[in-house]
Amino acid sequence: MWLDGFTIQNLELFQPNQRGGTSTLDVIDRTVSPMGARMLRSWLSLPLLELKDISARQQTVEELLSNDPLRHTLRDTLKGLSDIERLCSRIATERISPKELARLRSALDAVELLVSEVSDHSLSLPEALPTLLPELKQRLQEALVEDPTAVLGKGQAIKSGFNMELAHLRGLLDDATSTLEDIRAREAEATGIPSLKLAFNNVFGYYLEVRNSHKDKVPENWHRKQTLINAERYITEELKKFEVEVLGAEDKIRSIESKLYQELVEYSNNYLSPLLEMARWTATLDVLSAFSQAALSYNYVRPSFVEGQNIAIKQGRHPVIEQVLPEHQPYIANGIDMKSKDASIAMITGPNMSGKSALLRQVALIQILAQVGAFVPA
Repeated sequence: MWLDGFTIQNLELFQPNQRGGTSTLDVIDRTVSPMGARMLRSWLSLPLLELKDISARQQTVEELLSNDPLRHTLRDTLKGLSDIERLCSRIATERISPKELARLRSALDAVELLVSEVSDHSLSLPEALPTLLPELKQRLQEALVEDPTAVLGKGQAIKSGFNMELAHLRGLLDDATSTLEDIRAREAEATGIPSLKLAFNNVFGYYLEVRNSHKDKVPENWHRKQTLINAERYITEELKKFEVEVLGAEDKIRSIESKLYQELVEYSNNYLSPLLEMARWTATLDVLSAFSQAALSYNYVRPSFVEGQNIAIKQGRHPVIEQVLPEHQPYIANGIDMKSKDASIAMITGPNMSGKSALLRQVALIQILAQVGAFVPA
């Protein structure tokens, strides 16, 4: 069923008409994931018409309402779930960062847990269980470091063990500090300069620094690079070679990691369709668990449907007004009973400000909540 914008606005489904007011969505939205929140808005905009589809959602809500441990477990897992739909968009446009791809890896773990819980408790769901993606999960686990960088090239993204050349180059860099200390210690001993320093700057690269008091001990095979007031800086053939290897390794690492990461994104792109199915399933589970949580919190009941155009609401309450009333002011429930054989239209009369519009909106909101599969305030 399609709701026009005028109806949505007047029922205050998504936005209150007054600043500081409360919408229906504000009251019933107990979703814990971005995907669930978006799906709830979609459901409220397009209530169902098929009784079997409505009943399927209601059944799930009822089962979750009667199983506190399962409901809490599912909602706790959903709460930490990344937005799979948005991650899919980032993959499709090849703009996903390594950190985001790691969130997808975690999301696959979370969905496995959700599927396991749902299966173990034989929970009825209107949608079939999603296809798990062990191959994609394994590839992400093998390729990505535990906590990858947010920007490729500014920190590690790919595990060293995922590629032999990458492992070799990173090993070279990891050993650089100890290698430099070995060179410094060896040259200091050979020259008899205990205060010999080995350092690096962007202009001269690696260099050996000798104070003026020891410059007469400098070997002939050292090449002077810079003269300071109190010291001189030199470079050796060994340092030159080491510098080329280290600086070249950094460039090669960036190049290799970029290539491997691009291949990983392209590999993930092959799974977009099942990933989106997985996102829809988890969003559905989130909304239905949110309905069960709202039913528990607000004492809502499962509505019954009959063929025909009859509508009967006993002890109905306006979902928003009931929640915004002061605690000391109880809500006075009311009902309506319209049978199509008597009339298809009923007229409500009464003085101004007596609640006629509120009753009309209450009936409409209860009907909408019922048709999206939620329990209702009655």
